[in-house]
Amino acid sequence: WEMLSPQTLIELLSRWPRIQRLRCKLTGGEHDVSLPTLSPTPGFCAALKEIDVHGSPFNATQLGRLLSLAPRIEELSIMVMEDCGPMLLRCMDLWSPSLKCIRISKTMVSFPSDDCFPIIRNPMPELRELYMPAPLLAVGALVFLPKLEKLGYSRGEYSQGVELAQFIERGGMPCLREIDVSFLSATATEGSYPFEMDEDKHIGLEISLQLRRVCGNRNVLVKDEAYHEHEACHL
Repeated sequence: WEMLSPQTLIELLSRWPRIQRLRCKLTGGEHDVSLPTLSPTPGFCAALKEIDVHGSPFNATQLGRLLSLAPRIEELSIMVMEDCGPMLLRCMDLWSPSLKCIRISKTMVSFPSDDCFPIIRNPMPELRELYMPAPLLAVGALVFLPKLEKLGYSRGEYSQGVELAQFIERGGMPCLREIDVSFLSATATEGSYPFEMDEDKHIGLEISLQLRRVCGNRNVLVKDEAYHEHEACHL
């Protein structure tokens, strides 16, 4: 459905108790469908295991309704608004036993400073793939992901890059096979691109080389902007 909003999507879910997979692209609800609001019982969509929705972000209220409807999500791919921090923390807590793949992106508006970050604070024993930006994710939270195989992490500060290299070198994430990362200086603003200044390029490259060294020792594939930009400049 190309013209529906997350709100209408939630209302539709409230009518589909047997749905197992939800995949769609939204464009903001310019021609939204007006549906009567239902009040289904918690767990109404207990069969729903996969949510892959792009094109329009969920707000905290919509995310809360989704959590109430679907208690056992395994694959989650959504965009969220800046008010979602506390609700995301709750979602990660309640879905932690079942989640296998998480892809969360955010709008360009900065998240407010909040003690709900990072949003992963409990073991996720089945999680294999994680793609999430800072501040939703911090390297310290990776200790809860013993089976993680693929990690995508963006917009963390340089210190997070150093911490990630040290964590991998110590044997963290023993099942890891691939990482795709980018880091920023502590003074970078929302919307900044990594490595805009010469000093940033130097620091970013040092972190990239450190990650490649420790990951190479474990046969982990590394994808990162700093290294690829450095290679492009020396062709």
